[in-house]
Amino acid sequence: MPANIWACAYWDKPAEATVKIVKGGPSNTLILQNRRDNATPWEGGVGLHKSLGDGSALVGVDNGGHYVYGAGSACADKATAGFLTTGHLPDKDVYCTDVAQK
Repeated sequence: MPANIWACAYWDKPAEATVKIVKGGPSNTLILQNRRDNATPWEGGVGLHKSLGDGSALVGVDNGGHYVYGAGSACADKATAGFLTTGHLPDKDVYCTDVAQK
């Protein structure tokens, strides 16, 4: 998948200023992160979570690939659906190891 991103190099410059990620920002950010994602590495998800502080929660999954929801982890799917249906973050970060390979 990441091998086909060359087109991005030819996009126009952004119309808006870059958003700064800081603690005290949005208070409802759910971060879904696979442990082995070549396009968006684990360290990036963890770093984003640290930058956002208490306004975010991390759902980490012991899986590869670029997407988390619907990719074989009932644990991650439950945390994601809970957030999407209630708008509330999990009480603590969630680390899922129940991946069922398809």
